Amino acid sequence: MRRCLKANNEVEREFDRLRSGFPKEVPKLRYGSGIALLEEFNISREDFTGEELRSQAKLSVCFDSLDDLLKKQIGNEECLHWANDDTPAAKSVYEVLPERERAALELLKGDFALTFSEYPEEYIRLKGRIDDKKFSNEVNNAIAFVQKFLPDKRPSEYSRVEVRKLIDQHIEVGLKTQSIKRCLSTIRAMINKVTLELELREDKVHAFEKPDIPGLGEDAENRKEFTFDQLQELRSIKADRSSELVQLAITVSTAPNVVAV
Repeated sequence: MRRCLKANNEVEREFDRLRSGFPKEVPKLRYGSGIALLEEFNISREDFTGEELRSQAKLSVCFDSLDDLLKKQIGNEECLHWANDDTPAAKSVYEVLPERERAALELLKGDFALTFSEYPEEYIRLKGRIDDKKFSNEVNNAIAFVQKFLPDKRPSEYSRVEVRKLIDQHIEVGLKTQSIKRCLSTIRAMINKVTLELELREDKVHAFEKPDIPGLGEDAENRKEFTFDQLQELRSIKADRSSELVQLAITVSTAPNVVAV
C-alpha cells in the first residue's frame, strides 16, 4: 500500500505540473548539479574553506579529478598557467568543462555566480513553489520587466543609473507605477533570497534596493464596475474542474463493451 501511495503521488504531481504548463520532471539547476558532484566526493560547503587534513584530502581528490578533465580539454601547459591566474580572462577556461563540472569547480574556487536570468528557477525552488504557476508567472514577469531594456548580467553589475533609466523607460511605454513597484519588489525579494541561501556574497549588494519611482500611484485609475449584462455572462460560464483521470473514468465507464472494475 505504501508503494502504491508513493507511485500515485508521483503520478499526480506529474499531472499537476503538466496541467499547469510545466515539464513533467523538475529540471536540475546549475547550482544543484555542482553541489551533487561535490557530494559524490563527500565534500560539503564547510569543506570549501576547511583547514582540517580530512577536508583538504577530500578537496585534493576532487581537484585532481577536475584537473585531469581540464588537461584533456586544454593541455597540461595551459592548465598550469590557468591555475596560477585569477584574471577574468582565465575564468573563461571554465567554459570548456561540462556544466556540472564547471559549477563544481566554480564553487570550490569561490567563483560561482548566477546571471539575472538564472535567478527565477533557483528562487522558485528555494521557495518550494515549483508547481505554483501563478507564483512562477509573477517571477518571470519581473524578469521580463528587466530584460526588456537591460542586458543579462549579475545583479551586482547593474548600476543605479541603469535601474532609474529602466523605470523611466517603462513609464514612457505606459506601464503603471504600481505595476513597476510590484515588479521591483519581486526582484528584490528574489535576489535577496537566492544570494542569501546560495551564499553569493558579491551579489548581495545590488542596485534594485530602495528605488525611486516618479509619481508613484498618481497614474492609478479606479476600476469600472461590471455591467448587469457582463455579470450575467460571467454567471453563465460553467466551470469544468474535472481532472484528466476523472474524465478518463467517465469515458471508460460510458464506452460500449467495457466492464467497470
